[in-house]
Amino acid sequence: MVNHIKKYQPLLLISIAIIMGYPVLNKFFQLNFEAIIGLMCFPFVMLFKREATHPLKWAIASILFILLYLSTGVVTCNYFALGFLIFFVLEKTWGGINWPSIALLFSISPFFNYVIKVFSFPLRLQLTKASVYMLNIIKPELEAHGNIIQSGKKSFSVDPECMGLNLIVFSISLGLVILVHFEQKKEVVLTFWKTTLFICLILFLSVFGNLMRIVTITLFESLPETLSHEIIGITCLIIYTLLPFFILIKWYFKKKPKVEKEKPTQKTLSKTSILVFGLICILNLSMYFIGPKGRHEKVDSLYESIHIDGFKKSVVSTNIIRFQNDSTLIYIKPPVGFFGADHDPKICWSGSGYAIKNQKESNIKGFIIQTAELVHQNGDSLYTAWWFDNGVEKTGLQFEWRKKSLLGSQPFRLINVTTESKKESEQQIKRLLNLNLFE
Repeated sequence: MVNHIKKYQPLLLISIAIIMGYPVLNKFFQLNFEAIIGLMCFPFVMLFKREATHPLKWAIASILFILLYLSTGVVTCNYFALGFLIFFVLEKTWGGINWPSIALLFSISPFFNYVIKVFSFPLRLQLTKASVYMLNIIKPELEAHGNIIQSGKKSFSVDPECMGLNLIVFSISLGLVILVHFEQKKEVVLTFWKTTLFICLILFLSVFGNLMRIVTITLFESLPETLSHEIIGITCLIIYTLLPFFILIKWYFKKKPKVEKEKPTQKTLSKTSILVFGLICILNLSMYFIGPKGRHEKVDSLYESIHIDGFKKSVVSTNIIRFQNDSTLIYIKPPVGFFGADHDPKICWSGSGYAIKNQKESNIKGFIIQTAELVHQNGDSLYTAWWFDNGVEKTGLQFEWRKKSLLGSQPFRLINVTTESKKESEQQIKRLLNLNLFE
């Protein structure tokens, strides 16, 4: 009985860690497509080929992320705190964790989720331009307008699904499975730098596969949510991303001699290690009761002085200001540092059941802002626009406001304007761009 318990000790402890960390994790971590794919790939990616060196580092990292959460309120810290605690258990019982496992942990993290959703738009613009450039050889009438490919009266939008989180995480996860398959076959231990280079390779091939997907979909005029659209997407993923990656990885490992190494045997945690594990589990659970309730808890000093004629003002969750009248909804969101999450409208509106369509960079009164159409699940449409304003400068470019914040500019606040008509949207945008709301 004792031997049976020892055999399943890692699984038991990991289950306890997940149960204790779940109340906090459940606040922000969504078990969506990319997370499920990533979690399913973990058993095929994780290898233990050597004795662990200093496994206590994972426990220390877990505690540091808990402290970071307490000081910043960034909820992603809880995800890494739990992940590193699980790594601590695995290294204490099975051996050193391979770098692809660490890479997979990061690729399905909420942090990676945020980065892809926010920063994929500039890449989609470049993909749209590149697609039109290639297609102009056959169809010279095609034009690129932001992330929209225009062909006469027909248009094809390169939406987030065409270069979004699902496809990138799916490519990384399967790419890591392929990588570890050959790593295990040759008994090779990949270094951090080699793992990073292979991940960069799969990202490059994923972007190239997306480019070919957009070209093919536009060429055959395959509309979203049709069978041909999905078949083209899967085919391009296999032909232009996974297959080349498989061939290149196979070629790389073909030159590597097989090295027979003694695999580490399972151990049990010492009483001290169990004590450390239990302490971190309790800290994880306690975050649900004593941790920050959300970011931007401090009331902005300018909130009381911001007014817009013809609008009713209110303060909603996490001190976001809402101005509303019969036809327009305006959100002004609290300032954050250059490194912070900015309440990106693509994420916030998605949480309200809307899909972002036809997003593009628009030049209005000399300012570059983001505009898009919001399509609800029930078919209703709205028009939205957003930019960042610090009272002196206005820009809709992520890298621009973050760079200026880093260099010492006044804090930027996000302004999001949403209307029922495109004409009303343009009028309100021009009006707000003329105002200095933060005097």
